[in-house]
Amino acid sequence: MTRNAMISIVCFLVMPAYADEPSCIPSTFEESLSCLGEILSDDASAEFAEMPYVDLPLAHFGIGLWIRNSWIHRDDSPIAADLRDRGFLHPDDMSGVIIEAFWADARGCKFNLEEHRDYYASYWADIEAETDRATQAGEPDIPIPQ
Repeated sequence: MTRNAMISIVCFLVMPAYADEPSCIPSTFEESLSCLGEILSDDASAEFAEMPYVDLPLAHFGIGLWIRNSWIHRDDSPIAADLRDRGFLHPDDMSGVIIEAFWADARGCKFNLEEHRDYYASYWADIEAETDRATQAGEPDIPIPQ
């Protein structure tokens, strides 16, 4: 990847976090993909679609932050309620699944929402189990460097 391409991608990923009030606020997961397509320029959508999958986490603090602040953290957010009803509990997971689905759609790939829900449910169950284990063992919440 050239330096200019990397700069372009980073700008795309960061700049939406500072955008004004969204022109489209989705009520459902499916609407979120349409809204994101309306909000992003054709060039930005095309650049996003060209990103390798392994680079999608870079969007967490750009478009992901914008999604969380503009759609998910709103009072009585319908998109957050829809995703909670589908089994997504954490706002980062909600924005992440929207980003991944939009990316897959832009590339003409299938996206399985249930597989992603199951992944996140397993992730949080593992975190809870480890937290319980550490608590029962009397381990501190924050590791103390030795």
